[in-house]
Amino acid sequence: MTKKNALIPAVLAGLALVVAAGPAVAQTSPSLRVSVWNTHIKPGDTYPFPNNPIGIWAPPERVSIQNVGTTPITFEGSEPITVSGPAAGMYYVLQEPKGTLAPGQFFRFNLQLVPTQVGLNEATVTIQTDDPVAPSFAFTVESVAGNHPGGGPFSP
Repeated sequence: MTKKNALIPAVLAGLALVVAAGPAVAQTSPSLRVSVWNTHIKPGDTYPFPNNPIGIWAPPERVSIQNVGTTPITFEGSEPITVSGPAAGMYYVLQEPKGTLAPGQFFRFNLQLVPTQVGLNEATVTIQTDDPVAPSFAFTVESVAGNHPGGGPFSP
């Protein structure tokens, strides 16, 4: 074996160690996949609710949370899904998750809106878990509300 070829196994062995060490961490971590109906949501995304008249309950949006990791994930706190921001009081989480999601399991809940002011109504939905890499998953929801034709609350 030449000097040049003698170095190849050593270099490859070093690369194999680096490559083997990287994925092992990712494979043992829980990981959330969140979708609203069939729309995949990533952290930081904005999901638009349909525009809605003031004072009228919008149809609920179906949110799915799935553990796509390889270890269980536990929801944190008595209300692991919170809504915050300027229009937080207009968005309602209709069922809170409890306990743990095994790999591959999912939890579904409805998120509903009843706007109380004209204009853009925006809030942040945050899901808290014990995931050591990403313990909170947050996305924005928004809707535009207007007055109802006929004098009462309307669509813009």
